[in-house]
Amino acid sequence: MDGNGRWARGRMMPRLEGHRQGAKSVRRAVEFCRRNGIRFLTLYAFSTENWKRPETEVYGLMKLLSQFLDSELDEIHANDIRLNTIGEMKRLPEYLVAKIEAAKKTTENNKSMVLNVALSYGGRQDILSAALKMAR
Repeated sequence: MDGNGRWARGRMMPRLEGHRQGAKSVRRAVEFCRRNGIRFLTLYAFSTENWKRPETEVYGLMKLLSQFLDSELDEIHANDIRLNTIGEMKRLPEYLVAKIEAAKKTTENNKSMVLNVALSYGGRQDILSAALKMAR
């Protein structure tokens, strides 16, 4: 899920429109994987580096994720897909964390496919978290 801003810029559109189009491609990717027996799909949606973007863009991305959950959760659940997240969830807005947790709870018993969404993730942070877990 990289290059949405560049896609929009190349078409003289606002960056957020590129992100909206990227969100639409998520549905197609999930449908393709499900049809073809791919049981696990991880979407890298929002890295720790993305927090450095302009506040309006970050806000727009959080709102887009919230809208995605509103519009797609019933379909995800109906298709027996379990939603999971990886990353530093505590950095996301509280309203969004609550919505994500509710969506995960709704789909927790689904078995056909697992859709992992990486939010506020980063390679350095992953290594640090793993090292801290091992130290404990």
